[in-house]
This record gives sequence, C-alpha cells and structure tokens, in this order.
Amino acid sequence: MDVAADMDVDSDVDADMDVESDVDADMDVDSDTDADTDVDADGDPRGSVVVNEIDYDQPGGDSAEFVELYNRGTSPVDLSLLDLVFVNGYYTPPAIYETYPLGPEVLGPGEYFVIGWSSVTTGLTCGTITMSDTIQNGPDAVALVLADTTTIIDTVSYGGGVDGWVEGVVGAPDDDELGSIQRNPTGDDTDDNELDFEYFDTPTPCGPPL
Repeated sequence: MDVAADMDVDSDVDADMDVESDVDADMDVDSDTDADTDVDADGDPRGSVVVNEIDYDQPGGDSAEFVELYNRGTSPVDLSLLDLVFVNGYYTPPAIYETYPLGPEVLGPGEYFVIGWSSVTTGLTCGTITMSDTIQNGPDAVALVLADTTTIIDTVSYGGGVDGWVEGVVGAPDDDELGSIQRNPTGDDTDDNELDFEYFDTPTPCGPPL
C-alpha cells in the first residue's frame, strides 16, 4: 500500500509538472506573441528615420525650400509618432518656431518623405507635406522629435552649432543658395552633422545625392 501511495503521489507530481509545463509553454507562446507584436507594429522611429537633406536658401525669395526625411531602418515607421520642428538658434535658449506633425503616413525602409514648398513637392513620387512657412537661414536647426514632445530623434544644425540641437559641435556645412546639404551616403548617421552632411550643387528631393 505504501508503494501504491507513493505511485499516486508521483502521478500527482507528474501531473502537476505537466500542468506547469503547459503553463510555461503558454507563457513562452505569449512572450513570442508580444515579441511578434513589437516587430510587426510600425517600427520605432528612433535610429530609423533621419533628416536626410535640407535646402534652406535660394537666390531671392527662398521659394523652393524643403526638408527630406529618409527611413534608414529595416521596418516601416508610422510618421504620426513624429513631428518635424524648426529651431531658431538666435535665441538663448534656442526656440522652436515651427512644427509639422507628419502623420498619418507610414514610411517604409529605404523610402523618402519631403516637407517643402509646393514648387518642390508637386510631381514628387514620394510622400509629401506642403510647407506654409520659410526655413530660417541659420545658425538654426531642423529636428525630428517624438510627437507632442521635445524628445529628439534626429537633429541637424546648419550655419553653426545650435546649443542642444546639434550632433557634434559645428553643425552641417552651409547651403550657398544654389544647392542643398545632404547626407552622403544617403541615411548615413554617425551623430556628427559636420561629418554626415555635404554640400551638393543639385538638390535631389525624394532621391539620393547626384
């Protein structure tokens, strides 16, 4: 009888272990589901979407200004997670003078998105937003921030480094009115505006440098 009792106890233990295994398995599945949800949802913009090109100065009335964004990551990004802000570096501390919410577009890997004057955006094959204000000539900055916050995702100072809004020290090279400043190669981001950007004679909204 003692042996049989022990066998009953062992059976109960085995049953408990089986139940626990099933629970653990379910927990593992749930964890995998959560992981899949994180991956399958539109990607986290941090480290993915960057300010890729800026043309802030043209001869005369600056009527062809634009900012180009680029998704350098491997997942689509919901742009409603982001705002594009323009920062006046003249003030102490520097102050945001214009904000553009970017949603509800989704930006796929390797895709461009342009915020600019209608003279630029008309006819482009990538996503666009038409600007309603001019871009100041510097020392100023353009930055991507998490929507409705000042949490910086990517920032580019030009015309000099703007305190709190520059990657590196001195900022990107100047735009001499005829061309634009662009990341070269496209999407390259070492967190140093001076190293990441070059001046090109030909602006290329919605495309790589020429």
